[in-house]
Amino acid sequence: MRLSNRLKSFDAYLGTAMNLILTKMRSEGKDVINLGLGDPDVQPPEHLRRALADACLEINHHHYPSFYSPRPLKEAMANWYQRRFGSVLDPETEVLPLLGSAEGLFHIHSCLLDPGDVALVPDPAYPAYAAGVAIAGGVEVKVPLLEENNFLPDLAAIPQDVARQAKMIWVNYPNNPTSAEANLGFYQ
Repeated sequence: MRLSNRLKSFDAYLGTAMNLILTKMRSEGKDVINLGLGDPDVQPPEHLRRALADACLEINHHHYPSFYSPRPLKEAMANWYQRRFGSVLDPETEVLPLLGSAEGLFHIHSCLLDPGDVALVPDPAYPAYAAGVAIAGGVEVKVPLLEENNFLPDLAAIPQDVARQAKMIWVNYPNNPTSAEANLGFYQ
C-alpha cells in the first residue's frame, strides 16, 4: 500500500526516535532514566488495580463502549476539577474523556480548521500541534517562544494580516516543552 504524500512529509515522531535510543541503551545494560514522556513510573494504588480487575470479570463488560462517555465518569471528572482547581465545569459540554492528551490535541484541529485555515503554533511546541494542523490541511505559522521574552509569545510581533487570518492559536502554560509559566497578566 502506498502512503499519502501528506503522511510521507512528516518527520519521525521525536518520542518514537527517543524510545528507540532508550531501548538500545537499556539493552546494553545502561541504567537510563526517561524524562521524555509523562508516563507514570509508579503503580496505581492497589484498590484501583483491584477495582479494574474486578470490572474485567463482570459479565457485561465485553461490548464496545457507547459513543458517549458515561455521565457518572464525566461528573466525577468535573467534581475533581472543582475540588482541585475551584473550576465549575458542565459535564455534558465541557468534559471529554480521551485516551490521552495527544489524541485530543491532534483531533481538535479537524474540528476547528478547514483546509487552508491558519493556525498559530508556538515554537518550540508539543509535536501534536503541528501534526494536527497538517493533517487537517491547515497552514502552520510558527510563533517563536524566546528566552528573552520568558518563553511567552510576543503577540504584538505577529503580522496583522496573519493575526486576522488565524483561526486558532495554541497557548499552554506551564509550557511543554519549555516549562515556562504565564501569569494572569499575560492572559489579560
